[in-house]
Amino acid sequence: LEQNFNFGDDLWPWFPGGYGSPGVTMHILTGYARLGRLVGDASLVKKPSVCPRARKGLDAWMVRNIDERHDLEFSISSMDLRWLYLQSFDGSTSKHRDLLLQHLRKEWQSFGIAGQSLAALVLARGKDTELAHAILASLKERAVRSDEFGLYWKRSTFFDCSLFAAPVSDQALAMEAFAEIEPDDWQAYEDARLWLLEQKRTQNWSTPVSTVDAVYAILLGDGS
Repeated sequence: LEQNFNFGDDLWPWFPGGYGSPGVTMHILTGYARLGRLVGDASLVKKPSVCPRARKGLDAWMVRNIDERHDLEFSISSMDLRWLYLQSFDGSTSKHRDLLLQHLRKEWQSFGIAGQSLAALVLARGKDTELAHAILASLKERAVRSDEFGLYWKRSTFFDCSLFAAPVSDQALAMEAFAEIEPDDWQAYEDARLWLLEQKRTQNWSTPVSTVDAVYAILLGDGS
């Protein structure tokens, strides 16, 4: 994979020969981190044999981006949340992570479904379980439940150019948060999975990224 780096930024491009993309790089590294969690090797994404240049390149890009924005009226972005989520798999720490966590705790109520699910996972892995449970309680309070479609959230018309944005991905992240943070309430995970599977049966999972997210969320259960 690393032979596809261009222009010395150590980031993977959208297409061969293109400029490096932090979003694409985040997606690939997150896939490795999730694989490590499924096989019981949380440090997989940091191993010398697995994309060390990409991790360093992404971290360097994020640090520059945060520093450039910090002199402005700073607020946490979706990329910031994704970076915190990636770091939470192996417990990486830094002053930039601490800064983002401060803003996460203050701003989580303004996040969407995906953002709040990511926030809850990051906080729970960092041992801030009280706020993580509060975020999940908020998600459940705003959810719609039905016998036919399970547990889901009403959304406005979907239009977002982000690599990660899609209702299926939002649902998958909520399922991940339910499964990991509140395993005693497995019904919430099962009900959310019903909506996900109904989307596949009646429509589709919309994008390759959504499909990867959905498959990972299902594998966190019994895989069926």
